[in-house]
Amino acid sequence: MPEVELERVGAEHLDVLTRLSQLERHDLSEFRGTLPGSDGLFADPRLPLFVAEPGREALLVRSDGRLAGFALVRPHEDGGRSLAEFFVVRAARGRGTGRAAALALLRARPGRWGIAFQEENARAARFWRRLVPEAALGPVVEEVRLARDGVHADTWLWFEVADVAVQRVWDEAAASFDDEPDHGLRDLAARAAWQSLLASLLPEPPCDVADIGCGTGTLSVLLAEAGHRVRALDLAPRMVAATASKAVEHGVDVDVRVGDASYPPWPAGSVDAVVARHVVWALPDPADALRRWLRLLRPDGRLVIVEGFWHTGAGLHAADLVALLHDHGCHVDLQALDDPDLWGGPLRDERYAVVARPSTDRAAQ
Repeated sequence: MPEVELERVGAEHLDVLTRLSQLERHDLSEFRGTLPGSDGLFADPRLPLFVAEPGREALLVRSDGRLAGFALVRPHEDGGRSLAEFFVVRAARGRGTGRAAALALLRARPGRWGIAFQEENARAARFWRRLVPEAALGPVVEEVRLARDGVHADTWLWFEVADVAVQRVWDEAAASFDDEPDHGLRDLAARAAWQSLLASLLPEPPCDVADIGCGTGTLSVLLAEAGHRVRALDLAPRMVAATASKAVEHGVDVDVRVGDASYPPWPAGSVDAVVARHVVWALPDPADALRRWLRLLRPDGRLVIVEGFWHTGAGLHAADLVALLHDHGCHVDLQALDDPDLWGGPLRDERYAVVARPSTDRAAQ
């Protein structure tokens, strides 16, 4: 197996990228029917953008230190990133170079991805359909869209890639997660306090509730016991396994899956409430995640978010979260959570809940 490296490059390597692009476009001409211009070259006016514009990346693929291909990454208008070009020279194919380079590229950039190919290019279609499930966190959605040329059709694969380091941290925390009084809710007074709090914040059951960042599923189980139809999501497989086990133990149904809280997998307008406890503070882009959560809501739906700012310096102040939700056009109710029964003892931290409802204008969009 060759040693494969990805090197991010700038304008100083534009001539190298241009020459590699000619090789790629020659290969693609078999499927696209394109011919070179009068100068004998295939035009690619987009190429300089990838070494100049913020958010775009140009990378060289090296195999055992030698140049073997290139990749171009750009932000996608639907959110996340897309792979604009990915090319490995013929001599390096069939040796694992493309697979190693593609996995390294995706795993180093967690979040939402879109990858497009043409079905006529059977080799590329096989490659991506085999590789993407290996990198994806959760399901892969396939769709066909008209290509940029307005003539050809592109097959798109949409998926999320986990931040492996973060996933590992929460996986390792799963075994002892319920030892915290407000996580396991093993104390009857704590359990009753959370049952009462959730009932006061949520619509009357039964309704459809998404528990995002569910941890070991204690709140998911409480919600299901209250009569709600619960779907749950967590990045860590061991947390998801604990949630599934806890639901069986308590005799309730919870539809739980592994997934990224920033990119919930459910359709827009499919739930009446989104619940998240101590999740927003840990997200890489809270504003963007909140926008996606709001899309999940039906008319008159609500976000129910429990957060805090801890004496350790971690967390999110209530004023900051309220400001983020106001920026999204939400009406926000803020409630201090100072009942010691909720936390297993007296507080040293800022703890609170917000209920956010999209404004009428925003909900109609």
